[in-house]
Amino acid sequence: MAKEKFTIQYILKSIPEALLWSFISDDAGLSMWFADKVTHTGMKHEFYWDGSSESAVITDYEENHYVRFHRDDDEPGEYWELRISVDELTDETVLTVTDFGDPDEVQDDMELWNSQIEILKERLGCR
Repeated sequence: MAKEKFTIQYILKSIPEALLWSFISDDAGLSMWFADKVTHTGMKHEFYWDGSSESAVITDYEENHYVRFHRDDDEPGEYWELRISVDELTDETVLTVTDFGDPDEVQDDMELWNSQIEILKERLGCR
Protein backbone atom coordinates (compact mmCIF):
# COMPACT_ATOMS: atom_id res chain seq x y z
CA MET A 1 0.00 0.00 0.00
CA ALA A 2 1.38 3.41 -0.96
CA LYS A 3 2.01 5.82 1.86
CA GLU A 4 0.36 9.23 2.01
CA LYS A 5 2.45 12.39 2.15
CA PHE A 6 1.54 14.97 4.78
CA THR A 7 2.93 18.34 5.81
CA ILE A 8 2.52 20.27 9.07
CA GLN A 9 3.75 23.78 9.85
CA TYR A 10 4.68 24.95 13.33
CA ILE A 11 5.24 28.57 14.38
CA LEU A 12 8.25 28.79 16.70
CA LYS A 13 8.16 32.55 17.38
CA SER A 14 11.47 34.23 16.61
CA ILE A 15 13.86 31.39 17.33
CA PRO A 16 17.17 31.99 15.55
CA GLU A 17 17.56 29.71 12.54
CA ALA A 18 21.01 28.55 13.65
CA LEU A 19 19.67 27.46 17.05
CA LEU A 20 16.76 25.57 15.52
CA TRP A 21 19.13 24.00 13.00
CA SER A 22 21.19 22.50 15.85
CA PHE A 23 18.01 20.93 17.26
CA ILE A 24 16.98 19.30 13.97
CA SER A 25 20.33 18.30 12.50
CA ASP A 26 22.70 17.00 15.15
CA ASP A 27 22.64 14.07 17.53
CA ALA A 28 22.56 16.11 20.74
CA GLY A 29 19.78 18.38 19.50
CA LEU A 30 17.61 15.54 18.18
CA SER A 31 18.15 13.66 21.47
CA MET A 32 16.62 16.56 23.35
CA TRP A 33 13.19 16.27 21.71
CA PHE A 34 12.89 13.67 18.97
CA ALA A 35 14.37 10.45 20.37
CA ASP A 36 15.86 9.21 23.61
CA LYS A 37 19.25 8.88 21.92
CA VAL A 38 20.61 9.59 18.45
CA THR A 39 23.92 8.44 16.99
CA HIS A 40 25.35 8.64 13.52
CA THR A 41 28.11 7.34 11.32
CA GLY A 42 28.54 9.51 8.27
CA MET A 43 25.06 10.26 6.97
CA LYS A 44 23.43 7.22 8.63
CA HIS A 45 21.59 7.98 11.87
CA GLU A 46 20.25 5.59 14.48
CA PHE A 47 17.30 6.78 16.59
CA TYR A 48 16.53 5.00 19.88
CA TRP A 49 13.27 4.99 21.86
CA ASP A 50 12.48 2.78 24.88
CA GLY A 51 14.58 -0.16 23.72
CA SER A 52 13.68 0.04 20.02
CA SER A 53 15.56 1.73 17.23
CA GLU A 54 15.12 3.01 13.70
CA SER A 55 17.77 3.83 11.11
CA ALA A 56 17.63 6.65 8.59
CA VAL A 57 20.06 8.20 6.16
CA ILE A 58 20.30 11.91 5.40
CA THR A 59 19.56 12.09 1.69
CA ASP A 60 19.59 15.86 1.31
CA TYR A 61 20.16 18.98 3.39
CA GLU A 62 21.00 22.63 3.22
CA GLU A 63 22.63 23.97 6.34
CA ASN A 64 20.31 26.16 8.44
CA HIS A 65 17.39 25.39 6.10
CA TYR A 66 16.37 21.73 5.90
CA VAL A 67 17.36 18.13 6.48
CA ARG A 68 15.74 15.15 4.76
CA PHE A 69 15.94 11.58 6.08
CA HIS A 70 15.11 8.28 4.37
CA ARG A 71 14.20 5.46 6.77
CA ASP A 72 15.50 1.98 6.05
CA ASP A 73 11.94 0.73 5.47
CA ASP A 74 10.81 3.69 3.33
CA GLU A 75 10.01 3.14 -0.31
CA PRO A 76 11.92 5.19 -2.91
CA GLY A 77 10.59 8.75 -2.88
CA GLU A 78 9.44 8.55 0.76
CA TYR A 79 11.22 10.53 3.45
CA TRP A 80 10.74 12.76 6.45
CA GLU A 81 11.96 16.31 6.32
CA LEU A 82 12.38 19.19 8.74
CA ARG A 83 12.50 22.59 6.99
CA ILE A 84 13.16 26.01 8.56
CA SER A 85 11.80 29.23 7.09
CA VAL A 86 11.10 32.73 8.35
CA ASP A 87 7.78 34.42 7.65
CA GLU A 88 8.59 37.70 5.91
CA LEU A 89 5.62 39.55 7.40
CA THR A 90 5.79 38.43 11.02
CA ASP A 91 9.51 37.51 11.26
CA GLU A 92 8.41 34.28 12.98
CA THR A 93 10.42 31.12 12.51
CA VAL A 94 8.43 28.30 10.93
CA LEU A 95 9.32 24.62 11.09
CA THR A 96 7.69 22.56 8.37
CA VAL A 97 7.53 18.80 8.84
CA THR A 98 6.93 16.59 5.83
CA ASP A 99 6.46 12.85 6.31
CA PHE A 100 4.77 9.83 4.77
CA GLY A 101 2.41 7.46 6.58
CA ASP A 102 0.01 4.65 5.94
CA PRO A 103 -3.31 6.27 4.91
CA ASP A 104 -5.15 4.84 7.92
CA GLU A 105 -2.40 6.04 10.32
CA VAL A 106 -1.70 9.58 9.05
CA GLN A 107 -3.79 11.19 11.81
CA ASP A 108 -1.87 9.23 14.46
CA ASP A 109 1.42 10.18 12.79
CA MET A 110 0.42 13.84 12.82
CA GLU A 111 -0.50 13.64 16.50
CA LEU A 112 2.91 12.09 17.23
CA TRP A 113 4.63 14.96 15.40
CA ASN A 114 2.48 17.46 17.35
CA SER A 115 3.58 15.84 20.59
CA GLN A 116 7.24 15.83 19.62
CA ILE A 117 7.14 19.46 18.46
CA GLU A 118 5.60 20.47 21.81
CA ILE A 119 8.71 19.00 23.46
CA LEU A 120 10.90 20.90 20.99
CA LYS A 121 9.06 24.15 21.76
CA GLU A 122 9.57 23.57 25.46
CA ARG A 123 13.31 22.94 24.98
CA LEU A 124 13.58 26.08 22.85
CA GLY A 125 11.63 28.15 25.37
CA CYS A 126 8.90 29.19 22.94
CA ARG A 127 5.75 27.61 24.41
